[in-house]
Amino acid sequence: MAQGDSNASDNTNSTPALDAGVVQQHQASARFSTELQMMPPVGNSVLAAGFPVGPAGDVAGDGSPASKLDKTKSVGQLMSAGVFQPVDARTAARAADAPAQPLKPGETPQVTVTYSDAAAAGGKAPDFIVKQDGTIQASGDPTAANKKDVVIQVERPPGSVANPDANQQKSIDGLVNYLYGRYSNDNPSVAQKGLQLNDQYGLISDNVSQQIAAKPTDSDVSTAAARQNFAPQTQAAMSQASRFTPGSSGSMSRGDIGNFVPERAMPRLKDETQTVADVKNAIAGEFRPDKATKENANAPYETSRMDRVGATEVPAVGRYGMTYPIIRGWFAGLEGADFDFDDESIVQHMDHLAKTGKVSKAFAAKFHNKEFAHRFVNAMHQMKAGQMLSKADMKDLMPAQLQEQIAADTVAKFMQATNNDVGKTALAFHLGKAPGELTAAELADKGNKEYQQSAVNFGQLAHARDTMGANGTYNYTVSEGGTLLDAKIKQAALHVANSIGGTDSQGRCAEGVQLAWAKAGFSELLGTGDGWQMHRHLDKDPRFVKVSAEEAYAAVRKGHVAIVTRHWTVDHNGQDSGHVETLMADNRGNIIGASDFHGKHNPNNARYNRDFFYLPKADVQSA
Repeated sequence: MAQGDSNASDNTNSTPALDAGVVQQHQASARFSTELQMMPPVGNSVLAAGFPVGPAGDVAGDGSPASKLDKTKSVGQLMSAGVFQPVDARTAARAADAPAQPLKPGETPQVTVTYSDAAAAGGKAPDFIVKQDGTIQASGDPTAANKKDVVIQVERPPGSVANPDANQQKSIDGLVNYLYGRYSNDNPSVAQKGLQLNDQYGLISDNVSQQIAAKPTDSDVSTAAARQNFAPQTQAAMSQASRFTPGSSGSMSRGDIGNFVPERAMPRLKDETQTVADVKNAIAGEFRPDKATKENANAPYETSRMDRVGATEVPAVGRYGMTYPIIRGWFAGLEGADFDFDDESIVQHMDHLAKTGKVSKAFAAKFHNKEFAHRFVNAMHQMKAGQMLSKADMKDLMPAQLQEQIAADTVAKFMQATNNDVGKTALAFHLGKAPGELTAAELADKGNKEYQQSAVNFGQLAHARDTMGANGTYNYTVSEGGTLLDAKIKQAALHVANSIGGTDSQGRCAEGVQLAWAKAGFSELLGTGDGWQMHRHLDKDPRFVKVSAEEAYAAVRKGHVAIVTRHWTVDHNGQDSGHVETLMADNRGNIIGASDFHGKHNPNNARYNRDFFYLPKADVQSA
């Protein structure tokens, strides 16, 4: 391993400078534990478990506040009856000062359901607050005021990304149903069309949304409108990703991560990299295949349903929601661009794929049965024509190993074409086209942008799970601007720095940086030279972008990480090895350097005459 700067400390006091909010010591029993810092969310919903919705807002009939939400009674009457509680004085003052935009004839009111901490950050005054215990607080009567926009804030445990518990869920759904009933009494448009629901975090149960949600209009800019070109399962996944709001923090077990990204039963393929496996898991997390059961562990691979792709619905199959263009594209890439599914040639194609190890010999042998071969070809023609495959066809014709191979090869190809852009790779896979075929409009679409960010987050969650023990804990803190990748690198950089020198340099800065970034998935940095020589590799590495000092420091203060390589003014100890370190910021905005030790970074240190700065390409794209 290359040596580095033996006296490179930019912190004359050599004292730790990281706040508890930047790095913490976590449970010693956990094999893997880190903080995550994610981009501010773009979008919408994990659909909680439903419950029966009765007439007049009588949701449960169990004495809970939700069961007493009689739509024939006003907010004031229900408050007098103790069904609603008053909000605190500060919230009441905010609500009173907030201008209320009235509904115009023919307009449909919008109900926004948000977290209290997220709404506070956005300055929204709530009309209702649903407490963790299911208690409902009211600041006024939006239906009496004929308000166009109604805000329901949902209280949550600090940083929680889980679904509301049963009592709170009843109150959320009952309150939305009550508002629908109240508006319907005096507004034929609501009775006919429903309410516009802006449920960014998926806090309304699916069955309630389906009953009372109005179809988004062309002019609607709500979360629901942005996501209307995705299937309900994918909308639910995007909602989960958006629950990591700026400022939230918490812990996730392996099972918790499984609620975001389903566990993969099949082992990785022989040549499948960890990165490809992470992206495949992200795609599965967005598609949400059928869940494995004790009776059928293979259920995810037997998934067959219509998936919404853009403005159309197409059949999608298997764990990764593969559409016909993806399957056909894989065969064409291996067998020739003019490939087509036909009874005459499919046997030879499968035999060839078996010889190259792309399908099993046992599966290829089945195609020597003409009936089986015709059945496979016919299934592909069905998909091309927009028809779903049966569960039996999925079980017999699309084995898990074939699905894993198609997805792995396609993801690897797309990642290469996008310079390892996880979001663009996932979007291209979903849309069934090569990354180079994505249009400017598709890339700029708000829903597609959220889909890409969700895929990045899911891929990083999947990677975390693959590196943690069965009882490990994934601790996270969400701050503005940062990503899961940043948090992972910070954790690795500080861990390596502490294990080598703590706050004292050991002359092994390049070793420290290379080991830390390799732990975060950048193994190509291993063996790339000493503290100064590393810039030659970073200049050519497609995963990095060279930036100015100002750009690097600005990105770091927003929560990102950077690498700086520093050249000595004169030879140091007979060597011109320079210095390299990972840069990050603490909660006060101080910039920290970590390599074989950690301490404050001094940008004006006179012992260096040239600095080169690099940001991961993913951070440049999300900045």
